Amino acid sequence: MAFMNARNRNKTITIIMVGLISVGLLASVSIGYWGGSFSTPSSNAANTTSGSTEYLATQDFETALTLIQKGKSDEAGKRLTSAIKGYEEVLKKTPNNIQVLGDLATAYFYMGNTDKAIELAKKALTIQPKYSTVRVNYAKYLFYGKNNSAEALKELKKIEKGDVNYQEAQSLIADINKAPQGNTLPPQGNTLPPQGNSLPLNK
Repeated sequence: MAFMNARNRNKTITIIMVGLISVGLLASVSIGYWGGSFSTPSSNAANTTSGSTEYLATQDFETALTLIQKGKSDEAGKRLTSAIKGYEEVLKKTPNNIQVLGDLATAYFYMGNTDKAIELAKKALTIQPKYSTVRVNYAKYLFYGKNNSAEALKELKKIEKGDVNYQEAQSLIADINKAPQGNTLPPQGNTLPPQGNSLPLNK
């Protein structure tokens, strides 16, 4: 799945966080429960046919994030629910689609369902242990969603030097080590890496 570049993604995430805080979404609804901290997918056209279930699910996810920025929480919730439904349909036909597993995990995390996000990330990593993008995301679910810094650090240390997500992992390790005990809110601008078009494998 194609995603925004890191600079645009971080800018968008900052806007989302400000928007969430300004409309009170963090306190009133599960949409964006951790929404200000995670990456946003862009068009899935590179890997799917326009009109396919996976493509439409990705479009719903993108639209939901735009609606969150605009403070339209009700419509955003509907779009996220639709995206999740679509991704679940895709997995019925291709249960080992690790990119969909990773994106669906992120969608659930946006909706505040950390347990489901963790379950899906674990499944993706069972299929492809070197999928470091999902491993970094998984560490963030553990740290920000479960306040489990020990397990998050354990996962991040599995990402070896030279991996495309190594620096992201090191940055998160530093954030975890600096965080006060009991701190579960992610720092603004700290984003989940995108799932990407190809697997970031260790060499």
